Amino acid sequence: MRRRADPPGARAADDLQQPTFIRRLERRDVPRLVRLLATSQPWLRLGYGTADWRRLLGGPLADRDAWVIAEVGRARGIAIVRRTFLAGGYLELLAIEEAARGSGLGARLLEHCENAVLACAPNFFVCVSDFNDGARRFYEGHGYVQVGRLDDLLIPGSAELLLRKTTGPRRDAPSTAGSAPRMSAPRGRGASSRRSTARLR
Repeated sequence: MRRRADPPGARAADDLQQPTFIRRLERRDVPRLVRLLATSQPWLRLGYGTADWRRLLGGPLADRDAWVIAEVGRARGIAIVRRTFLAGGYLELLAIEEAARGSGLGARLLEHCENAVLACAPNFFVCVSDFNDGARRFYEGHGYVQVGRLDDLLIPGSAELLLRKTTGPRRDAPSTAGSAPRMSAPRGRGASSRRSTARLR
């Protein structure tokens, strides 16, 4: 059955009744998030500016999901997930308002993205700039392990570190010699937590 449209202002009223929650990116979030990203590290050092963020957030996000973590109706952070990357998904962006960093909002938003990806695929990837020590500690603390290094990818003299969180190989080992490998079933969040010991560019 088709969902009836909310009356004007109903969504904002619902937001105000929920102190902290995660929802899809909406057009009303874009100006605030552009300001957040255009004035934050590490993107300033990487050379991203207002025009870059307007182009990204204001256009279609093909094959990507964008999530916002909000408090009393105001966006405090954003995550963008590319649905297909190697044998899993890729966290293209995770940003939290500077005043809210260290409050647990980033961990909540990351967990939300992990749940969505790892329920369907065994791997979740993210890149971190080599100079971004805080982000590296954050992801390592959530079970991510460095699996690659991309020198001079974004700016000269700096590398992007490819990190991975996994629930295991995509395929199970064949039971007998010569038999075709079998695709392993997607593992849920519980398996991820058990088998993992985890950025933000």
